[in-house]
Amino acid sequence: MAPLHTDGRTEPTLGAEPVARPPLPRAAASEEAREFYELAIGEKNRDYYLRRFEEFDREGTRLGWHWPAFFFTFWWLMYRKMWGKAALYFLLPSIIGAAIGAVAITAPGFAVLAYCIYLLGLFVIPPLISNGGYYRHCQKLIASARHTSSNPQAQFALLARKGGTSNIALILLAIMAIGAGIGILAAIALPAYQDYTVRAKAANALRHGKAAAAAVGEHYETRRTLPGSLAAVQFGPPLPPELQDVQLNTSNGVIRLVLSSGPANGRTFQLVPSADTGGRVRWTCQSVDMKPKLLPAECRP
Repeated sequence: MAPLHTDGRTEPTLGAEPVARPPLPRAAASEEAREFYELAIGEKNRDYYLRRFEEFDREGTRLGWHWPAFFFTFWWLMYRKMWGKAALYFLLPSIIGAAIGAVAITAPGFAVLAYCIYLLGLFVIPPLISNGGYYRHCQKLIASARHTSSNPQAQFALLARKGGTSNIALILLAIMAIGAGIGILAAIALPAYQDYTVRAKAANALRHGKAAAAAVGEHYETRRTLPGSLAAVQFGPPLPPELQDVQLNTSNGVIRLVLSSGPANGRTFQLVPSADTGGRVRWTCQSVDMKPKLLPAECRP
């Protein structure tokens, strides 16, 4: 008796003439492909991608708009475990942008055209081809699983492990969103805090300036002349920490207050005197080089 032969796609045969195994019915083959696709896609948005993949299998075209890939291209690639494409999308735009910037120095007209093409490639092409790219990614996973093992259970386990989605992208996105939120809050809060500290310093400086103004005003009201200096009215150091200097203009009686330290360092506002018919001195607070919002309320126009 001739030996028993076996073939991967034939039934066991006697002798040298194999008997072909009947092919799987189309419905069964389609169901098997669908099962592989489901494992490669995972549970998230499975129905959406299954419809796209079935269209690709049926019609051959692989183009179609995908909004997640438009708004979050890099994160979507990572979420779908397309690590190589994510790295390429992360690095390539920076390299191309730097090259266009270098070209712009010598050929600005060409650089404008190149930049328009660059933006088109960055924001339009990825969402247009993303479904097709993911389709090919899943097909490669399926082919790798089939090549690795002939055991269906082992194939399914490999697809379940390598397919689906990754939470790494979501975690990184959440971290960046939190970081961006903190950055935005800092960008708003830090200037507001700096303005608050400058106003507080200006208010303390104004109190000291009013004391100097009172001494100068009293001198004028009693003698009808301005003092030759602040020291002449017994006013001088030590100055409070908010003040770098207090200056008296002996020709018109204006008292300038120069702030110290921090963002207010060197900023100046002044007290301007005016005498009424009775000889009493009134003082008006004005800015010299400070924004009105940084001045005490009574010094703002």
